[in-house]
Amino acid sequence: LVVTSISTLVVIILALLAAYALARLDVPGGKNIAVWMLSLRFMPPIAIVIPFFIAWQRLGIIDTHLGLILVYVSFNLPFAVWMLRGFLVEVPRDLDEAAMLDGLGHVAILRRIIFPVIAPGVAVTAIFTFVFAFNEYLMALVLTSRNASTVPVTVAKFIQPYSILWGDVGAAATIQLVPILIVVFLLQRHIMRGISLGAVK
Repeated sequence: LVVTSISTLVVIILALLAAYALARLDVPGGKNIAVWMLSLRFMPPIAIVIPFFIAWQRLGIIDTHLGLILVYVSFNLPFAVWMLRGFLVEVPRDLDEAAMLDGLGHVAILRRIIFPVIAPGVAVTAIFTFVFAFNEYLMALVLTSRNASTVPVTVAKFIQPYSILWGDVGAAATIQLVPILIVVFLLQRHIMRGISLGAVK
């Protein structure tokens, strides 16, 4: 919960800023940058898990919450930027121009004008990011051993070489669903609005 919650919060904050710049400002090659960022998400984790392990070991953040948070932020940020950019593109730019005439800067426009409009989209992006981080297995398996071990890794340990503790696996899997169900329940009123945001113009 610590790793997933913090990484999701950091991803949403950074993704909002990056997506706003790519969608609302005249960034040279902004569309190409967005596609390039999304292509990073296509990279299979198995291809870079060993370099991460070596780098984190040298930095002394192996088997720590910080190390895992940094990995999850780097993996989920491109997807979140792409998602939020899609929502931001659908918002009329007239809102920005009117806010600038009132003397607001870009950060104030994003916080006070744009964010309330795309809040459902932010909620959907946060849910996806939370689920991706909470269910991630490979990086947590390689980069942690005991201190920062996550739920999927712990559940997998119940599958032993000569036996499977089905009762423990079932109980742990049920408990693993609880945080995700809570997050979805709290944000459920935004989900359908976020999915349909921009579909009807």
